[in-house]
Formats: sequence, C-alpha cells, structure tokens
Amino acid sequence: MMNINNLVRQHEAIRENVKTIESLINKNSIENDSFEISKNINLLIGVLKVHLQSEDNFLYPELLNGDDDKLKDMAKHYIDEMGNINAELEKYKAEFNTKTKINNNIESFKNHTAEIIKVLKNRLDKEDKHLYPLIK
Repeated sequence: MMNINNLVRQHEAIRENVKTIESLINKNSIENDSFEISKNINLLIGVLKVHLQSEDNFLYPELLNGDDDKLKDMAKHYIDEMGNINAELEKYKAEFNTKTKINNNIESFKNHTAEIIKVLKNRLDKEDKHLYPLIK
C-alpha cells in the first residue's frame, strides 16, 4: 500500500495556503493585496497539481486495483464525485492568477474563490477523515 505521509503533509500545506488566501480576502483590501493573493493562488495551484497527480496516478489506481472492497468503493465514489477538480482549478487559475485579473473583477474573484475553497476543503476533509485513516 502506498505511503500516504507525503499526501498528508501536502494536505496540511494546501490548508495553510487556503487560510492565507482567505485571510487576505477577509482583510477587505483585495485591490491592494491582489499581488499577494495572486502569488498565493499560483503557489496553491502548484502544490495541488503535484498532490492531485500523486493521488490520481498512484493512490486511487492502487485502491481500485486492491483487494479491499471498502477502499475500492470509496475510491470509485471519490473519483466520480470529485474527478473534475483539475479542470475547475485550471479554469480558476486562468481567470485569477494575476493581480490584474483579480482587480478587473473583484466580485467574480471572491465568488469563484469561495466556490473553489469549498470544493477543496470538501475533498481534503473526506480524504483526511474517511479515506486516509483506512490506509494508514
């Protein structure tokens, strides 16, 4: 079975980065902080790409091909439920990865960011609470 310690550490880094972005947004000075926000968005997307590749290319295929029916079912369910997260992240990054793009439509940025963060937290929570403990 795959060692998930690295994936757990990546979850912690993702959560910290999300917290930083939320904190910057909640200061209500998005226009002034847009460079710092865009920097953190790009950092977050970078960590997420590596993390999702590890899960999508190694963890989930290993679970789907394993002997544990409960893990197989859970992996299939998570893939079906959250399989489009990469496409959503790429779209989000394309829309808001620079200071100018954020400042051009702050309301849209805030709404899309809230949606992306909700999706990310949902996936992290499910994996942390339900999937990873069964693997450890």
